Amino acid sequence: MERRSSSSGGRAAFFLIVGLLGGALGCVLTLVAASRGMLKLAGGMPGMAIRPYTEVVNSGPAPAAGESIVQTVQRVSPAVVNIDTQTEQARSPLENLLMGGDAGPRILAGKGTGFVINGEKGYIVTNNHVVHGAQKIQVTLPDKTVYTNVEVLGTDPYADVALVQVHANKPLPELVLGDSEKVLIGETVIAIGNPYGLASTVTVGVVSARGRTLEPDPEHGESGIPLENMIQTDAAINPGNSGGPLLNGQGAVIGMDTAIYARGQGLGFAVPVNTIKRSVRDILQYGHGRRPWLGVGPIELTTELARRVGVPTSSGVVIAQVVPGGPAEQAGIQPGDVLTQIDGQPITQRDDLFRATGDKDIDQTIEIKGYRGAKQMSWKLKLAERPRS
Repeated sequence: MERRSSSSGGRAAFFLIVGLLGGALGCVLTLVAASRGMLKLAGGMPGMAIRPYTEVVNSGPAPAAGESIVQTVQRVSPAVVNIDTQTEQARSPLENLLMGGDAGPRILAGKGTGFVINGEKGYIVTNNHVVHGAQKIQVTLPDKTVYTNVEVLGTDPYADVALVQVHANKPLPELVLGDSEKVLIGETVIAIGNPYGLASTVTVGVVSARGRTLEPDPEHGESGIPLENMIQTDAAINPGNSGGPLLNGQGAVIGMDTAIYARGQGLGFAVPVNTIKRSVRDILQYGHGRRPWLGVGPIELTTELARRVGVPTSSGVVIAQVVPGGPAEQAGIQPGDVLTQIDGQPITQRDDLFRATGDKDIDQTIEIKGYRGAKQMSWKLKLAERPRS
């Protein structure tokens, strides 16, 4: 994996295994063999009253029957914004010495993209890595209107989502949020963003795959939180595209451009829009993203592992570690146990474990089935919130 980069020389920071953009317990709990490949974040540098999500996102402009890609782009582009950031980075003692004293912090500039999801309230979605650590954030609309009064309402590092707000004196153009569960492999998609500062750049491709997991690659110095259930696309994505919308043929948002494999071509990744909806809901309700947590470190079950732990199956995940005091320990799960089902959903690999719990609610009770040696087991587990550290 390669470092995250910004199109204007922003701070380089290593990230998860496949990201364009861009705790101890959280990392341990999701420890697995990471896929190997250079990737970078697509760009950038680094409460509110509780309300139903339907009140957060408005309907946006409706597509016309038989609308062409050109017409779709013309209709939705006004809601795609450029995001410029400035972050201060302390200089090393050696740098200060060579510069004749305290030279002050280094100013790092970054560029990214965002899109308006509620024009009346000025809500804009972008990537967490685009605005993370920024002291100054500027939003520029395609009509050259500039907003410097930008407020970060909250972030969801688990999904690399941030929600920011601009205080405009009139409603802004906004996009329709679609349903990423209805996305089809091979369907046409449109990406709009600001790669390398080239504002309002449009690329077209297809959905290449769904359900990709992008993990950090420690061998290349990366650390972070795995991004789960990502949409893969061959629509061209480059540094600066981070936070831009991935749209279907009707102009509805199905994802947010986030990462690429730096060594590949046509290997871009987007956060699904349904994940974004959940992130926005949590940010508005709690001020940050929340995820359910089992408190285990799973590894995939192989035939050899199955023989060693004495289970009569080679399908499932082995619990390599149980976090003291976590939900799994409280439910009685032990290292060496093999999990094969959650609420009746088969668990055949590690990603199945996260998918089976990802849409659950905090404090929801789930039923887990599996084996302890040759003995069939069943556990009732109350999900907790994943630690934020």
